[in-house]
This record gives sequence, C-alpha cells and structure tokens, in this order.
Amino acid sequence: MVRENFASAMIDVCVDGCYGLWFDANELVKLDHHKKGFGSALERAVNQPFSPPGDPEPRSCPHCHTPMDVVQYQLAQQVTVDECPTCDGVYLDAFELAQIRNRPMTESERAKARGRRRRRNKRFNKRREERERTSAMLLMIAVM
Repeated sequence: MVRENFASAMIDVCVDGCYGLWFDANELVKLDHHKKGFGSALERAVNQPFSPPGDPEPRSCPHCHTPMDVVQYQLAQQVTVDECPTCDGVYLDAFELAQIRNRPMTESERAKARGRRRRRNKRFNKRREERERTSAMLLMIAVM
C-alpha cells in the first residue's frame, strides 16, 4: 500500500491491482460525502469499476494484523466494509468509496455539515483577527 493525498486526508491505497483503500481511525468521515476531498488519487479511487465480492475472505488489518470485522457503514445507504476492532481502521474495496459517496445526504447530515462549516469559519476568522492584532502591535512597537 502507498499513502496518497486525497486533499483532506492521506489514505493508504493498494497499487498492486486491487486499488483497495485503508482509512485509519476517523479518516473515512473526511471523504464519505460527494464534495469532500479532491485530486487525481481520489478520482482514480472512486472511478474503479464495481466488482461484486466473491466468497468473502477473512481480511487482516494491514496495521495491527488483527482479523477484521465485516460491518455496515452507518449511512443512508448501507455499504459493507471491513473494520478493525483493535485500531478502528476501515478497509474499503475500490468501488465501496464510490458507493458511500454516491448517496443523497440526509437532512440531519446537511445540518451537521452547516454547523461544522460555521464553526470552522468562526475559528478561521478568530485566527485572522489575532494575526491582524499582533501585526498592528508589532508595527506600533516598531514605530516607537
């Protein structure tokens, strides 16, 4: 697996043909909606052709080698993914990220996203004001 930049997260990608994706704990939420992340690595990952699973093979966590659990990713559309019970990482077959991203966002998810955007903008504005205040103070000191 090779780490690739998906703009909002560094994700491990299998480049030996299967193009499976490994998400460390809490990384999948950075890319689970259609408009999250960008770049050629992400585009390649979501454009992998759908291939229905054959006989499920037990998968081991690529990080801690614990046998992984098969779980339903908890969104409006159920997608079966492999999750490590030890380190909380998630493994997706190449087409599963596209399945997760290509579903409509629920109203509660839209409300949460708006709240996150407001909080992020508030933090950004606060940091900008602090930088401006610091710059003004330094300028005043330099003038004295």
